[in-house]
Amino acid sequence: MAPDEDLTGIADALIAAIAEANARLAVGDSGSDAAELVRHARELHRLLLDAMASSRSDAGPRLRGLAVTLGNRMDRLEAAWRGDQRGD
Repeated sequence: MAPDEDLTGIADALIAAIAEANARLAVGDSGSDAAELVRHARELHRLLLDAMASSRSDAGPRLRGLAVTLGNRMDRLEAAWRGDQRGD
């Protein structure tokens, strides 16, 4: 698989993980399964950033912008999960 395809695959998996975690939180699921989804999504974001940093090809402004956007979505997801844990 080409480096850009690897990055796209990681980004796609991250988008799916964020969507699933958000859906779980939206219905009030804040148990260990939801926590694992949030953790997995953050791990995928770190993997994406690491892959972009070590990629021999230029990821391009579009993929870099997507990585920033997904990082912001992760921050909101983690904040929502923490709030749900506190009962907010």
